[in-house]
Amino acid sequence: MVSGDPLQHATKETFGMIGESAPMRTLFEALPKIAATDTPLLIGGESGTGKDMIARAVHSLSHRSAGPFVAVNCAALPESLIQSELFGHEKGSFKGAHRRKVGKFEAANGGTILLDEIADLSVDMQANLLRVLETRSFDIVGGDTIDVDVRIITATHVDLENAVEAGLFREDLYCRLNVLNIFAPPLRKRGRDVHLLADYFFEKYTSESSARRVVGFSSDARIAMQGWHWPGNVRELLNRIKEAIVMCEKGPLTRSDLGLE
Repeated sequence: MVSGDPLQHATKETFGMIGESAPMRTLFEALPKIAATDTPLLIGGESGTGKDMIARAVHSLSHRSAGPFVAVNCAALPESLIQSELFGHEKGSFKGAHRRKVGKFEAANGGTILLDEIADLSVDMQANLLRVLETRSFDIVGGDTIDVDVRIITATHVDLENAVEAGLFREDLYCRLNVLNIFAPPLRKRGRDVHLLADYFFEKYTSESSARRVVGFSSDARIAMQGWHWPGNVRELLNRIKEAIVMCEKGPLTRSDLGLE
């Protein structure tokens, strides 16, 4: 039986994010205040909670909204290339540098840069980032010093205070980054937002895939979604729904279709 939940099709979207739970209302109220300043922002929260969306919302609400928004996943950058990726390099500065490369900071000039998974930066690169925060300038690899006008937002699922105590993260950099901070709440703490998100994803991906043979969620699926721990948070919910839409032959998506047995 298909659930008659009134939340279906009642998307509550604010700043590009969906939710009406108390944690999300607190988040939404804080975003315009955070966007009104260029102070560094640190976004905490578990993986899959939408920290990148929070950063994009801050950028879109700020006076920098007409400028670029550049997102960098620090965990995905090879150690040997990270300085070049962030700060760029001049032609001939090292073997294989056949042309000048514009780094992420230069590309973000006049806008906002998001350094996601900031805890994965090496201690040496942390020192370089500290210099950017202090002097608003950086050295191109094999080139000159460039001044940069950019708001720096960082994000991590790691407890940076513990990382500082363990000697894995510079305390002076942490103090510079943690001037403003905000937390992306985990999905299990967001109550019935799980249904709002599920309905939004369902409508989005059935429309894109023309999977009209699938018609919403069964009552047992909604009960299971409400009670699930969601260790992967919103990203896990999205992935489970996308897979279920592809694999389900007809009817409403069930607890079994979503893998929530």
